[in-house]
Amino acid sequence: MSDTDPRLSDQVAARLRAALAVMGMSKSEAARQLGTSQANFSRQTWNGVPLTVDDLEDIEKRLGIPTKYLLGMTDDLPGVKRRR
Repeated sequence: MSDTDPRLSDQVAARLRAALAVMGMSKSEAARQLGTSQANFSRQTWNGVPLTVDDLEDIEKRLGIPTKYLLGMTDDLPGVKRRR
């Protein structure tokens, strides 16, 4: 990996932001559904604080965003409710 390659944690955060946009879900709504503060959620998705494996599990369980998608193993978002 070169110095210009984004860290995996940054890629996961970017994919989470993209999925939330597709779903039309705000940061505050996502934080509420995950049982965390908006400030904590923002640190993890916008300010470079890495998500843990437990966080990824909660995101899949509570928001329906597949861990495989967040890790870049697929570009599919099956079951994700898209905004209209």
